[in-house]
Amino acid sequence: MGHSSFNMAEAERALIAAKEGDLQTLKSLRRSVPFAADAYGATTLHYASRKGHLACVKWLVEAIGISPIVRGKSGATPLHDAAAQGQLHCVKYFLASGAVDVDIRDVSGHTALHLAARFGRFETAKWLIDEGNSSVRVKSRNYMTPVHFCAYGGHLTCLEFLVFKAGESSVNEPATDGTTPVYLASQDGNLECLKYLHSVGGKCDARARDGMSPVHGAAQNGHLECIAYLIENDLAKFDERDTSGATPAHYAAAQGHVNVLKWLILKGDISLNDDLGGSPLHDAAEQGQFESVRFLVEDASLDVDHRDKEGFTPLALAVKSGHRRCVDYLKIAASKRTTKESMSVQKSSF
Repeated sequence: MGHSSFNMAEAERALIAAKEGDLQTLKSLRRSVPFAADAYGATTLHYASRKGHLACVKWLVEAIGISPIVRGKSGATPLHDAAAQGQLHCVKYFLASGAVDVDIRDVSGHTALHLAARFGRFETAKWLIDEGNSSVRVKSRNYMTPVHFCAYGGHLTCLEFLVFKAGESSVNEPATDGTTPVYLASQDGNLECLKYLHSVGGKCDARARDGMSPVHGAAQNGHLECIAYLIENDLAKFDERDTSGATPAHYAAAQGHVNVLKWLILKGDISLNDDLGGSPLHDAAEQGQFESVRFLVEDASLDVDHRDKEGFTPLALAVKSGHRRCVDYLKIAASKRTTKESMSVQKSSF
């Protein structure tokens, strides 16, 4: 049932006090402070570190005796939390104590530098490398470096610094899933980071293990500016195929990014089928993306009766997936097509 001096209500108050930097309240709750933790295992020391309340941090460590390497359920220490929030004075305190290694990892293998990079905490990242001697090319469990994290987060100033420190080869370093910093910048719509990475040798045709290239990642998430940059600068093709034969139009259609489809159709034929014989209309119907379905039928004139290699029409896939609105629309579209063909046959017979 817990320690005899533990009080749940007091523990919750202690967490709030740590978050707000209320040292006097923390002192009044001294008995409960050592046992206070939220549902994620974060302690009062984590809370105070996130908000940069150094006086509270010092008291919790020096007066209460909370370990500077106490971990939450994710394995994050107060150093991780301080770095993620850019609380440099707390970062300096923990490392000066000698109790915390600068590259201590959470359960995912993330260091303080990974998290500073992810959230664009430039001053913290710079200090960790220049003064804390953190390894700039340190890899997480899935082989992501701080450069990966910064490209994904879209933090250009921090990214430029990290690449300068890590070397330009870092921009093409693949994670376990094959994603590079270039891929992640494109996938997350970070255009300026994408431009910069390309300027220092980033390969815009590098594929992840699932066969997707940066333009596919951008199309999947609807990042038109990145798509346009890649295609208009001949860094990708508008009909570039992944290992399954899917094009950017397939990805955009499946996620309902009609603005991307409208742009792609100006570049050429978006009715190309993937290796299973499916068109973007098949993907849109299967995923229930009504606006994509309507655009592909009415504006792109994709064949509503086209069957993939398994014999499925877009309508059949919509029925199978239970997307009623798409089903109703495609039934009407197929009916109109049949009527037009019938009238055409009748006219030709005269």
